[in-house]
Amino acid sequence: GLSALSGTLPPLGRCTRLTHAYLFGTALSGTLPRSLPGSLQELECSRCRLSGTLPDTLPRALQYLFLESNRLSGTLPASLSRLRSLTELELSD
Repeated sequence: GLSALSGTLPPLGRCTRLTHAYLFGTALSGTLPRSLPGSLQELECSRCRLSGTLPDTLPRALQYLFLESNRLSGTLPASLSRLRSLTELELSD
């Protein structure tokens, strides 16, 4: 299953057609890539081992961002308020 997937999340910026990334419950660690594809509508990385802060810029197409139960820190980026399509945001511990 996906829980055996480990390592760091690679830069995804060049995956220009990627719309959904489901990585729930994997052993991925490190930080979220600073470059995410503009086409990304849903990012599900809950219950991983991600740390650090959210990227300064997030894709404008983003509708769902699920990052609960990680080790994220810092403040929310100002760009979050410009995501007009964002309908669900989960950052709880």
